Amino acid sequence: MENISILPIFISTLFKKVPVIFRNNHKTTFMWLTFLIALGVGNHKLKSMGQYGSHYVAEYRFRRILTAGYWSLHFILIWLANEVIHKLPKPENHTIYLVADGSKKEKRGKKNIFNQKGKIRSNHGWFFGVKFVVLMIQWGNFRIPVDFEVLYKKGHEKYLNENQAF
Repeated sequence: MENISILPIFISTLFKKVPVIFRNNHKTTFMWLTFLIALGVGNHKLKSMGQYGSHYVAEYRFRRILTAGYWSLHFILIWLANEVIHKLPKPENHTIYLVADGSKKEKRGKKNIFNQKGKIRSNHGWFFGVKFVVLMIQWGNFRIPVDFEVLYKKGHEKYLNENQAF
């Protein structure tokens, strides 16, 4: 795949409406990151994604925005879901379903504070990783995530099970 030197107009137009929450050039970096993730270049790894964008895009810029503590991913997700929902056709039967999907991401480093070790059910095998829950709205062929929660370990003061999280 060739390098991409400029952002497409539809990406710039969509993100012009984003609320003012980013500082400095983080908005441009976030637009590049979103675009490169959507294209699926570089196997979704920050180091290789930075090689396909313009000279402005680099791995360290992606890491800086992802670790910046002043902006909220929940806020961006809700805003983006709201924009997408308004553009999609309305359901034919006027019914929208709310779906919660619990999942896990296995094989993370042992020092991650969200790591859990255990069984999901008594007849399943053991896992070691991060458990999370995604809340989606669904109609027809559309499934749009509107919220998510990373679940803490049992025994942690902030522990909630999947049902209590939403």
